[in-house]
Amino acid sequence: MSRRVCPNENKNCKYYDMPSCVSGTESGCYGDIHHEAFPRAAYKTKLEKEFRNASKVFICRAEHDEQHSFPAPEKPTAEYMRQYLGQLASQTIEEAM
Repeated sequence: MSRRVCPNENKNCKYYDMPSCVSGTESGCYGDIHHEAFPRAAYKTKLEKEFRNASKVFICRAEHDEQHSFPAPEKPTAEYMRQYLGQLASQTIEEAM
């Protein structure tokens, strides 16, 4: 599990008053990883899995719950996924220089 200190911890979070599940914090508010490409079951091929894992963000758990209360985004085409991953690889190479 990837629970860590919430990036947006606040007293209005529905998890704030729950027992802490993250070491070193007193509130129950926590953050975890949200895959912007969901649901997982829709991403089956190697390309699709790579794309899904490259499009993740660390957000507040309450925000994560909210994201999943809406319909999943439309799955992009394989061509779009290849272009996205290619651009991401190019950025990584440029940052390493």
